[in-house]
Amino acid sequence: MTEPLASPILALGPPGRYHARVDVTERAELRRVEARPDHPIPIMGVERFRVRFWAARPGEG
Repeated sequence: MTEPLASPILALGPPGRYHARVDVTERAELRRVEARPDHPIPIMGVERFRVRFWAARPGEG
């Protein structure tokens, strides 16, 4: 999460409680690139994050 902003800020909805799930792909590819002695600094565009939000039902924690 130290990379510069890669997408716009998301507007979720009204105030309240939400659930969130974050999935990441290409972690193995990132390690492969990092292992190269000539890897770029910073390494950009390798890992991909999928962030999902959904509203909690009343009474859900």
